[in-house]
Amino acid sequence: LSGCAKSDKKTEIASATWLNSNAYTIGVPEGTDAIIEVESDCPKAGVKYYSRDVDAYLAVQQGRIDAFAFDRVMMEFAIGNGLEGVKILPENIGEPVNIVIGISPQSNIPDLTDSINRFLAEIREDGTLDDMYRRWVMQMDNTMPDLPVPENPALTLKVGTTGLVEPFSYYEGNQLTGYDIEMIYRFAYWLNADVEIKTSDYSGIIVAAETGAIDCIMANLNATDERREQIDFSDPIFESYTALMVRD
Repeated sequence: LSGCAKSDKKTEIASATWLNSNAYTIGVPEGTDAIIEVESDCPKAGVKYYSRDVDAYLAVQQGRIDAFAFDRVMMEFAIGNGLEGVKILPENIGEPVNIVIGISPQSNIPDLTDSINRFLAEIREDGTLDDMYRRWVMQMDNTMPDLPVPENPALTLKVGTTGLVEPFSYYEGNQLTGYDIEMIYRFAYWLNADVEIKTSDYSGIIVAAETGAIDCIMANLNATDERREQIDFSDPIFESYTALMVRD
């Protein structure tokens, strides 16, 4: 006789390969490479799309979907901040994805792409970029440092973000905070600019950048091929890894 594992939802899911069955449904965030990675690694599974990661977390927690494919760091952050009843599978799926700043091809700010890349190079060289990642992501320290502001700004920088993705861009009460919000204010000071921040979901801020309603996007943005057809990208900031959250 030979034996094989049954696809039984009562059995604890131990690896991504278990989910490659039409008995399972995997949630994916809209507009991210997680969609491609799930289709590649688990082509037999059903797919459900989410615009807000918190809705997908609750769907996993309540058993309405079997897994959610998302940025490993952000899911670890959610669990570290009290999300219960879920766990993250040990292996990543797909290839790492570059996180970038999205740049409007219609921006009125001269040489904006070059300016953003020079700014990133400088804060990488002096250790600021590593320090920001260590504080916000690794240590889950949500303390926004005191940041300088321009005394006589020469222009206004319009930045799009989501306010939906801890620890990168999210609300504490009515106040926007996070890794990307710190990045916004640091870049505005470097550019000698006032800041106007506009919040929307990812599809909304991509369209806003494409049409010139905002100058750039700082929102833990995945550099997908689809988005590259609509907007420009900065040099990579860091790499993101996609993992799977399942019910514990």
